[in-house]
Amino acid sequence: MKSVTTAQFWKLYDALPEEVQCRADRAYEQWQINPQAHDLYDRLLRNM
Repeated sequence: MKSVTTAQFWKLYDALPEEVQCRADRAYEQWQINPQAHDLYDRLLRNM
């Protein structure tokens, strides 16, 4: 699956704390491996 980001995304991403960036990076890596992974969706809901 292909993903696309915008300049605004990177601006906001760069403003995140480093710990949050690392969590986002790990989630993105998991999504690249398996976009249908249910655990990513479950984590998203738990963190809302």
